[in-house]
Amino acid sequence: MALALAKQEKCPLLIGARDLKKAAELEGVFVRGTLWLVEQLVIHSLIFVETAKQSYEQVKAKGRRLPWTLAIQHLDALQKTGSIET
Repeated sequence: MALALAKQEKCPLLIGARDLKKAAELEGVFVRGTLWLVEQLVIHSLIFVETAKQSYEQVKAKGRRLPWTLAIQHLDALQKTGSIET
């Protein structure tokens, strides 16, 4: 349903599931994921980097899969420079 709506409305789809991401990309729908969302919260000063790191630890402890090394690298870069070098 969310994928169909995002495609119809020509808007990004915020997702956390790898299978849905693949399906959305096949449909030409622009996707954003968990890392992007957390980074945006930090960039716009809605949460601190340390809060984001603590949240990631809680999610990781529950067995969720994310690119943890990349997530922490991005947060460290935001803390040091205010931007993410890719």
